[in-house]
Formats: sequence, C-alpha cells, structure tokens
Amino acid sequence: EQRNAIALAGASEAVWDLDVATGALYVDPSLEAHLGLVPGGLGGDLDGWMARVHAGDREEVADTLKSYLVQGNATFSLAMRMRHAEGAVIWVEIKATCFAGTDGQARRCVGTVADVSVRRSAEDEMARDVLNDRLTGLSNRALFMDRLDRACRLRDGGTRRVALILADIDRFKLVNESLGHATADTVLSALARRLEGLAAPEDTLARIDGDTFAILIAGWSDDSGPE
Repeated sequence: EQRNAIALAGASEAVWDLDVATGALYVDPSLEAHLGLVPGGLGGDLDGWMARVHAGDREEVADTLKSYLVQGNATFSLAMRMRHAEGAVIWVEIKATCFAGTDGQARRCVGTVADVSVRRSAEDEMARDVLNDRLTGLSNRALFMDRLDRACRLRDGGTRRVALILADIDRFKLVNESLGHATADTVLSALARRLEGLAAPEDTLARIDGDTFAILIAGWSDDSGPE
C-alpha cells in the first residue's frame, strides 16, 4: 500500500475504480485535491462524480458511459469538463478498461484520469488561429471564403441575395513605414472594432489581407435588401 501510494503521488494521472453493480467509486484522493475537495468529497459513488461534471457535458458523458458499460470488455477514453470547488472549470481525460461478468455486461471499470486543461487550451488556440485572424480576432480569409462559397450555393433559386463589401485603408503603407508596426496594428484593430459595430450579428466580418476587410451579407431577399 505504501509503494502504491508513493507511485500514485508521483504520477501525473489519478486512478479510479468503479463497481458497476453498486455504483461505488474509488477515486485517488489526489484528484479530489486537484478539484479543491477534501478526501471523499466526490461522495464515493458515480453520482458524486457526475455532480462535478460540467452541466454542458453531463448528458454526453452519461450516455457514453452507459454505452460502454453494456458492451462488457471494452477500453475507452473520454474528455470532459469538471467544476473546481472554487468555480473554475478544468478539462480532464479519463481512460478506462471495463471487465465483463458472465452475462457479458461490465461489472468493473478501472482507469486513470488526468488534467488536460493545458493541452485543450493549446488545441483551442490552434483552432482559433486556423479560422481567425490573430491580431483582430475577426474571421480570416479561409473562413470567409468558405462562408462566401456556402452562401452562394444556398441562394434558394436566386430569390435570396448575397452582398459583399470590401474596405481597405488608404495609404496604410505610409502608416507602417512612418509610425511603425505597433501603431499600424493598433489602427487595424481600431478599424476592426468599428466595422464590428456596423456589421449585423448574422453577417461575416473578416480581415482577408493586410489592410483589407470584407463583410458578407447573406440571406436578404429582393423585397428587403440589405440595411
């Protein structure tokens, strides 16, 4: 028991063990501490665990667990958000192996759980960089062209129109050369905020090149026209 305790204390993952029949759940106290809870704070059962799962993930987690528990012998992994005792939200990933009884259904699940918040944050940032302009936070050229292509293909027999507005900054190169990149970036960000105030929520506003911005207005009819 001492060797196991020392090994778990030095590991980056916590251990959990679920008795499927009774719902009794053992969780390494290090996870409870990581969630800001005292030992036993998860309640010692699956319901206690589910109560800490973020409300937006709870139904999906419950359905996924249920599907694997009826499969019997199975190995799976699942990412979810959990609530820290102080209100923060952390991402965790559980990995599990389920062991079946004579009826083929799972009787026990043993696995690990690790905090993957840093990894998820990096992945989210990469996803934003793929579709959004890092400086202004607006959509980038790739996302804008995808939205434009989709809008053109869904024009409902021609009765629904698509409008495209382009705007750039005259003599922007002079700003860059005379005042420096930092000032030029400030100008671009300021223009982005002004354009956001003009665009409707359903419009797509993007920075598609250095000082060139575009607004896609889709879905207006001949009767209404864009505002």
